[in-house]
Amino acid sequence: MFEVFRDTTPLVEAVSVDEAFLDVAGLHRVSGAPVEIAARLRADVRDRVGLPITVGVARTKFLAKVASQQAKPDGLLVVPPDRELAFLHPLPVRRLWGVGTKTAERLHAHGIDTVADVAELSESMLASLVAGRWATGCMRCRATSTAAGSAPVYVAGRSAPSVRSVAPGPPCRPPRSTPW
Repeated sequence: MFEVFRDTTPLVEAVSVDEAFLDVAGLHRVSGAPVEIAARLRADVRDRVGLPITVGVARTKFLAKVASQQAKPDGLLVVPPDRELAFLHPLPVRRLWGVGTKTAERLHAHGIDTVADVAELSESMLASLVAGRWATGCMRCRATSTAAGSAPVYVAGRSAPSVRSVAPGPPCRPPRSTPW
């Protein structure tokens, strides 16, 4: 499967044995729009490997991951830049990458069920509900903007990116643009 990914773009970041982030931002002129690349990728994996895959297409890794979760099984979901918050805010808080069962239960006990609910919380209220400064900052970042997950795709064997995550989930930083 990863061979098919690398045939699509050299910028492949393995997340697990069957999951990866692909940066196709520089391929627009050669390979078409990201949605076209994603559709071809799904067909190529099915033809060459015999497996269906789910693909989320978005401007950031965080949003692509959430879109992929929403598109399961065997789907393709595109989150255009002008629809990012409209896509994200109605989702259950559990859909935030890095929010586990316990955190979701704690938030639910306080009437916080959607990503939009998290976005409306004050920083102090969020801090009292979510352990750790990092978690509070990133949950706020994830709920109110799309800046989370915009770290570049990290390709093994190349020099490490300058921004690193010290906890599960991606670091918060401003997004870089992707042509649509």
